[in-house]
Amino acid sequence: DSNDGVTLFQAQNGVVFLTVNGAEGLGNYRASFYDMTGNLCGQHIFNGATTAVNLPVDLSGVVVVVVEGDYNFRATAKAILR
Repeated sequence: DSNDGVTLFQAQNGVVFLTVNGAEGLGNYRASFYDMTGNLCGQHIFNGATTAVNLPVDLSGVVVVVVEGDYNFRATAKAILR
């Protein structure tokens, strides 16, 4: 799933690859993962444009990802995890 700011690709065993589109250099970012009830399910701090995130294996369904970072960057994306 993708939008103008973030692209998500689900791999296996709860691993999600996250890319910040148009990232400038080695920016610092925090990805926060929420379930559809608004509960925070995990956070991941990274720098650079792409990272792999290990999510809880039991996390499934629609997940909202909010990525915040340097230079007032903020993007939101939804993913359906299976």
